[in-house]
Parts: sequence; C-alpha cells; structure tokens
Amino acid sequence: MSDRLKGKVCIITGTGSGMGRAAALLFAREGAKIVGCDVNEATGQATLEAVRAIGGHMMSLQPCNMAKRADVDRLMSLAVDAYGGVDVLYNNGSCWAASACRRTSRRWRCTSPPTNRHG
Repeated sequence: MSDRLKGKVCIITGTGSGMGRAAALLFAREGAKIVGCDVNEATGQATLEAVRAIGGHMMSLQPCNMAKRADVDRLMSLAVDAYGGVDVLYNNGSCWAASACRRTSRRWRCTSPPTNRHG
C-alpha cells in the first residue's frame, strides 16, 4: 500500500462493478477513506467486502441512484457525517443507452454541458 491518498476522503460512485470497483480497490491501496455507492445492493456490498479484505477503509450506500437528488443528498451526508468532508469525487456511476450510439454528432453536442462544447 502506498500513502498517496492517505487520509483523503474519496466518494466513488458506481462501485458495484467495472471502473468503480477498480477505483475503490486502487484508492484503498493508496490509503484513501472511501465512501462508495451503487444501484445494485449485492455488487456494491461485494466491493465493500473486497476493499475491507485488503485492509482498506470503506463505507457504502446501496441501493443509491445518482439520478435521484434524495440519494445524492444521502451519499453526501454519509461522507460529511462520517469524515467531516470530501476531498475527491470520482463520479463514475452512470447508465448506458444504445440509442446514444445512433445520435449524430450535432445531436450529441446538444446533450453536453455548454462549457467547452466546441473545442
């Protein structure tokens, strides 16, 4: 384990699988205090157990849907109440829709935030 993130409070969304799980395990190895979440209770719990098994510090909220403001507020409150604040936000939780692949680049740009939209 490295100490690169020692003592840092890191919220990682979508910790139930893929990049979110990988980030939780990596951040734990780097000494972070992780607050994770996932929409899937079973996979979120599995990641929590995996992080703790390697000696990491993690708490997790699941089910937690980042598309619901009340769930986002619960996640932030969990981090602030437990650790007094947040140092890092790794916003990984999302959903994928096949219809997005059929969009033209012009329509896709309309779904992006206006900052740096064209370059």
